[in-house]
Amino acid sequence: MGVNSIAASQMQYWCQAGPGKPQGGAYSVGYSQPDRLFSYRDSDEDGWLQRDSNMDCSSAVRGAINYGLHKAWGYGWGDGRLLPESTWTGSIRSELTSRGWYEVPWSDASLYPDGGFQDGDVVLSEGASGGVGHVAMVVPDGLAEAWIAEDGTIDGYAGDQTGSETRVGDYATHVYTRGGRWTHCLRLSEGGDSPSAGRSSSSGYSGRTIANMGALVAAADAVGLPRWVALGLAEQESNGENVFGHDAGGAYQGGGEVTEAKFRDFYAQISAGATSNGVGPTQVTYPGYFFNDPDRAWWDPQASSEVGFGILAGYLGGDYSWDSLCRAGSTYNCGNPNDRYETYGQSFASLAWAWKDQPLGDFAGGGVSSTDEELEMSAAVDLLTEIRDSLRAGKEGDHYAGDMAWYSGAIRDELRSLNSKVQVISDAVTPGIAGVKFDGDLYNAVKETRKSLAAIEQRLTAQQGGQNAQQGS
Repeated sequence: MGVNSIAASQMQYWCQAGPGKPQGGAYSVGYSQPDRLFSYRDSDEDGWLQRDSNMDCSSAVRGAINYGLHKAWGYGWGDGRLLPESTWTGSIRSELTSRGWYEVPWSDASLYPDGGFQDGDVVLSEGASGGVGHVAMVVPDGLAEAWIAEDGTIDGYAGDQTGSETRVGDYATHVYTRGGRWTHCLRLSEGGDSPSAGRSSSSGYSGRTIANMGALVAAADAVGLPRWVALGLAEQESNGENVFGHDAGGAYQGGGEVTEAKFRDFYAQISAGATSNGVGPTQVTYPGYFFNDPDRAWWDPQASSEVGFGILAGYLGGDYSWDSLCRAGSTYNCGNPNDRYETYGQSFASLAWAWKDQPLGDFAGGGVSSTDEELEMSAAVDLLTEIRDSLRAGKEGDHYAGDMAWYSGAIRDELRSLNSKVQVISDAVTPGIAGVKFDGDLYNAVKETRKSLAAIEQRLTAQQGGQNAQQGS
């Protein structure tokens, strides 16, 4: 099982465990933000609850993913590659994308992201992107989430008191689906053994990497196939390794690295009638390709990949939509656009989409020329774009307001509110202005008090004068 399936299984268990809930058992998980980390700590090595516990929406998703990384890829519980305890709905997107997850394209007009959901997908309603600050996970039975405490607050007793503090429900009827409040779908592409984001190549490129990146990029450029599509295919077929395939009965089944000596022996065997098998990063298999191009250096990863990428480019015909990728992938794998659409096709498309956001234009390896000036210019453009996106105002149907624009707007609104309060105070303590305002309440009260004091002083003066007159007579 991979990270996604383990995470989905753990998330579903936490949301369905307990007396009277679908997965039963003695213990259940309730909702609490102050006790948000308890379910993660109260579960054993295999993920089973040891007592009634609590979690909130982001700690649930974070914990489930960490179980996936621990079980599938062997990350220790103290490994810095696990999601930190500080993860919340405002940081989970950046935490995940820095670890190899990618944002599945999702049109605002569509109920589902491109290609639909997969188990383990993280469905986010990000506050900074117009959402409500909530996150859930796609699991086999639906959409799993930590929802609310038994009393409608953010802090309840340990364990699920109502049966729905943590729950698995239908995505289509969810209140945030009906209200259009989901903002992102995040997915881990599991083409290799572990996330490759952040590794650096000798070219200075730092992003997702697989084996033979330079040769693969050069091959993609040579046949005019977008780099992100080409790398998706190479990752799907071999993780970029220049190896013989494991096709059952193949002449060099599991033959390891493709060398000139091995390939020439392989060629001799299939020429004599032996069964062919995959060769190189793109696992070219059909013997006709080898027979029709005997002078090609098939042991060279760039040379062999040019053939595989050229085949795929022909199937795509310039259409790089999700559906086209799935159909072309299925055809590449089995010769038919439908038979492997939902297996090989969607897996290949997911890997390709994961490469789409990588700065592949900056990769300068394997015959791809890129000067330091070009790299610096690309970095400068990226920085200017980031600054622009941070400062620009939102545009309905196009983009949200940048962080700086949002904060400046919030500050402006606060100042307006403060100014309004100051104006109320000013109006209350200042005299009236003809045609503009009446005397302020406090000003008028002070004025009336002064009048009263003057009247009292006058009476006292008059009384004192009367007493003096009597004494004089």
